[in-house]
Amino acid sequence: MSDQARENRGALAVVSIGTAVILRHGVLTLAGNQLAVALNWTLMGLISTASTVLARSVLVPVAGLQLISPVPGLGLLDPVAGALVTAAWATVLLGAALTVFNHRDL
Repeated sequence: MSDQARENRGALAVVSIGTAVILRHGVLTLAGNQLAVALNWTLMGLISTASTVLARSVLVPVAGLQLISPVPGLGLLDPVAGALVTAAWATVLLGAALTVFNHRDL
């Protein structure tokens, strides 16, 4: 194999691997992050609704930062565990809000 062919193969490898890494981290991470953000907003909205019903006033929702991305050094949960914990809180609070709302005099 000639030196020129080796150089062409090396350049092709650098370009193709670089493109694959960019696509993997750019596109797939972006799509996953968008799904996590949508889940976070949905769960925070449900928690806010339940908290509002329980307290009979508007409350500011808590931050769900661990759903969006792991932040090193803060001791937050990883995204999957964070989603499960937030979903559990939403379920518990919505159940309590439903019970309270159904037993209130309107």
